[in-house]
Amino acid sequence: QSDAQVIITGRVADPALFLAPLMHHFGWAPDDWQSLGKGVLVGHLLECAAQITGGYFADPGYKDVPHMARLGFPLAEVSTSGDAVITKVAGSGGCVTVATCTEQLLYEIENPARYLQPDVVADFSQVQLTQLGTDRVQVTGGNGHPRTDTFKVTLGYRDGFIGEGQISYAGP
Repeated sequence: QSDAQVIITGRVADPALFLAPLMHHFGWAPDDWQSLGKGVLVGHLLECAAQITGGYFADPGYKDVPHMARLGFPLAEVSTSGDAVITKVAGSGGCVTVATCTEQLLYEIENPARYLQPDVVADFSQVQLTQLGTDRVQVTGGNGHPRTDTFKVTLGYRDGFIGEGQISYAGP
């Protein structure tokens, strides 16, 4: 609201990068738990970028995704109520379907009814995904509850070096 160039934050998580602009744009209060829960839902769906447009979903030969080499980034058309339509950049590769959205919705979720976030405990247990057309999925039914009084802390310390590598591939 003050045209800040830099924002220093305390409690933050991946979906917060989407929740903050929604709160600002729609004027959602920090204790509007239902709206915050819906905002976290939108953020959770978008936070991994092309995972929801087929990158996470693809399994060549079983779950084919068109034009994987140029997967489109997702975007959300969010209403004042917090309900949204997930889509992607027109003409880009990949797809937005109920199946791709479902896989991303469940990604890294231990308990869909209590997705602990710094701003709200999001509740995805009643989420409805509806295919509206090609690459358009409506998302409704998100909710939220008051945030917890405690939160997870990650600490780092210097103790030598460790390397880790990973590669993912799929197919028959």
